[in-house]
Amino acid sequence: MTDTALIESLKRQDPTALDAFYKRYRALMYSTAGKMIRDEWELEEVVQDVVWTVWRKAHTFRGESGLSTWVYRITQNAARMLLRKKKRVPLPMAQDTVDTMLERSRQGEVAHLPESIIRGEQVARSISDAVASLPADNRAMFVAIDVHGEDKVTVADRHGLSVSALKARLHRVRKTIRRAAEAEPRAMVA
Repeated sequence: MTDTALIESLKRQDPTALDAFYKRYRALMYSTAGKMIRDEWELEEVVQDVVWTVWRKAHTFRGESGLSTWVYRITQNAARMLLRKKKRVPLPMAQDTVDTMLERSRQGEVAHLPESIIRGEQVARSISDAVASLPADNRAMFVAIDVHGEDKVTVADRHGLSVSALKARLHRVRKTIRRAAEAEPRAMVA
């Protein structure tokens, strides 16, 4: 299948075209994103974002450049966006620090705390609420992999999923949690 035929099939939202696209451009996406992203999970996230973007935006491809050039630019932009988002998300804290901060906020002891600590409490509460609101399967999967560090294959088997389905689901879960962490601060209620 030529690139022209491939993009036309993508514009028609043909699922077989998406598979053909991934097989053809997988190496380009991974090598392009891999120049900026070192973490394996983040690299997977960027590639998934690129595939999803191509699927949604195929109708906007004008053909002024090659399909590979378009994919290259989308991949670079997705990697840059991930790096920008990483800069905005606070670094994780030890669980006892998070628990202490949440307990202080429940007791109304926030007036004397620096703004950054108060914001950290708000982010921790937002993340905690987002994780608690996840469906039970997704929450168990997220905790097993991201909190306990279990192997993806083991967790996928336990949940009756393929590894690629697990990665896709985990990607969506992480996005949900990231959105909660990046949301506007809520008013502190003492």
